[in-house]
Amino acid sequence: PDALLAIARADRDGSRVFLVEYDRTTRVDKNYEKFRRYDAFLTWWWRHTSFVDRGDPPWVLFVCQDQPHRDKFLAAADRDLTGHRWHPSAGPSERHYVGRRRILFACEADAHSGVLEARRVPGYPPGHPDRRGPLGETRAVRLPGPTRAGHPPTDALPTTQHQRPASSASPQQSFEAA
Repeated sequence: PDALLAIARADRDGSRVFLVEYDRTTRVDKNYEKFRRYDAFLTWWWRHTSFVDRGDPPWVLFVCQDQPHRDKFLAAADRDLTGHRWHPSAGPSERHYVGRRRILFACEADAHSGVLEARRVPGYPPGHPDRRGPLGETRAVRLPGPTRAGHPPTDALPTTQHQRPASSASPQQSFEAA
């Protein structure tokens, strides 16, 4: 990663770890393998690293230069993030797509203007039988940090709002559980 951030949790002891990837190329094709490697890492391999001592897998945050750049990354990641945890007796609805939940995409311009929001791909990959309705759309995620200048920090990562890639959610909108 380009950076590693540990952000203190507002809800309990410890911190959330973010592996930050800043894309300067705007070439999504340079990141296909990176998407797959992070997907495999978050689905299983993080347990064999020092991150296991923290108890939760890290988050991966791709910082894109603008919304069209981010939307290209989301479309490519939607296709490539297929790693999942499952049991042979479990049906498709019981597969856990960890990378799809923990890999986020943000705009650099938003970060500079104080918008603490990222997007993540739909919960299921294309072609999955449960991918329909809101579960088939890109989801907005609030990043941890101050909600507005002078207000206490928020620890809002576990919540999402279903969005289409080109739209933006206002900070006042309520978020539903992922």
